[in-house]
Amino acid sequence: INWLETLGFPPIWCIIFDEAWLISTFISDYWVPRAVVKRCSVCSKKGCLRFNYDFWAWKVHTKTSTQHASGWGYHRDRENMPISTAPPYVSLWVPLTDATTDNSCIRVLPASLDEHYATTNSKPSTRKRKRSPCGSDSKSVIWKEMEIKAGGILGWSGRLLHEAKPPTKRAMFPRLSLAFAVSCAEFEDPTMRLPSREEKVKLGDCLSVKERLQVIAVQSWTYEHRVPIPEVARKIFAEFEADDVECSDDVADDVANVLMT
Repeated sequence: INWLETLGFPPIWCIIFDEAWLISTFISDYWVPRAVVKRCSVCSKKGCLRFNYDFWAWKVHTKTSTQHASGWGYHRDRENMPISTAPPYVSLWVPLTDATTDNSCIRVLPASLDEHYATTNSKPSTRKRKRSPCGSDSKSVIWKEMEIKAGGILGWSGRLLHEAKPPTKRAMFPRLSLAFAVSCAEFEDPTMRLPSREEKVKLGDCLSVKERLQVIAVQSWTYEHRVPIPEVARKIFAEFEADDVECSDDVADDVANVLMT
């Protein structure tokens, strides 16, 4: 991620490399069945929650850095998710550096304290309630700071209200992290972000560079309202999304040569 930044590429481009896929596959295949499915009897059916390629990555710089980056403000990943004992969509967040209260760790509002948890398309107003989206300022103390060491795993329901506040002046190093998700097909098709091709990609397969670029493009356009797409990436997407299949193959080869040498 640090190296990509020197080339002008956002952190999401780290999924061009194998490491992001190894991490996500291991967690989806081994950690989720044990830490999530095992605790949810309703979701005990094998293979219900499957890796869905909903990737994102961050580098939150310190206050002293000339670079501007911050965590995302409070939101729900899937506020339209059905209320059930077993969440059909689970976000998974992996810190690549220690995540602390100073360098923008995740903060969550526990569902038991969230009066809007079961409300569809709720957008709590902060105009009257000021800093706290859940009620008066005095209730802001109920937010839970999720400090975690590098390499740990956080997982939460698609309805959980969460945020990552800007780093404080005490932050000693940037916060790097990777996120992805698992979902049940009945709620969100795990293959919807995969490139279309004659033979459907089998979930868990190692994608080619071309296919990874397509996932990067889909995710970049999806979250453009939060993270602007730099010109260097826009040019690649424009060439890559051309109708000429051979052209897109050539672009993928060129990108691979630049980023993997």
